[in-house]
Amino acid sequence: PKLPERWGWATMPQLGELNRGKSKHRPRNDKKLFGGPFPFIQTGQVRESEGTITKYSQTYSEFGLQQSRLWPAGTLCITIAANIAETGVLKFDSCFPDSVVGFLIADDEVTTRYVEYFIRTAKEKLERFAPATAQKNINLEVLKAVAIPLPPYAEQIQIITEVDRHLSIIREITSTIDTNLIRAEHLRQSILSQAFSGNLLCRNGAKHQQSLQSKSEAVIL
Repeated sequence: PKLPERWGWATMPQLGELNRGKSKHRPRNDKKLFGGPFPFIQTGQVRESEGTITKYSQTYSEFGLQQSRLWPAGTLCITIAANIAETGVLKFDSCFPDSVVGFLIADDEVTTRYVEYFIRTAKEKLERFAPATAQKNINLEVLKAVAIPLPPYAEQIQIITEVDRHLSIIREITSTIDTNLIRAEHLRQSILSQAFSGNLLCRNGAKHQQSLQSKSEAVIL
């Protein structure tokens, strides 16, 4: 499609380093890989990150690090197995397996967050490249071929700010809906509990009696 004036197209390899994570040792659950000081994330942490990876549940030992790679904070992580094109930017140095791709921008005129947001928009298209198997996956070459529409740096910042603002509103709405759904479920359970303990009919009977009494008093007046 035609781009606005001063925009251009670029692939991720043109903007920086794009490589798969490493986890060479087998079996992957070997105990000597874990328990050290080096954070280790997998596709689940990327999927749950909502764009920013702030926590991890496993760490690599020195042995684990030797068969992997420690990516720096600021790396854009993109999943290519099980969950396709889930994204998150690392807030800490971390290792990850080859089911996650790391992208490190080398161009000062491009922001990592802008690329992260764009990959979200391309998620559905990228999923089409995944074979129809029990566990979906795509290869690195598919990501290398993704063309990213790039505005000038200042415009990228404006776009990010506006997207952040709208996503914040959506999160607030979602939180309100979730809270109301929880309240509705509690109310539903309360009504069912009262119905099968005899309290619901008693309560309705009392309300009916109060209503009749009010009507009688009104007639007398």
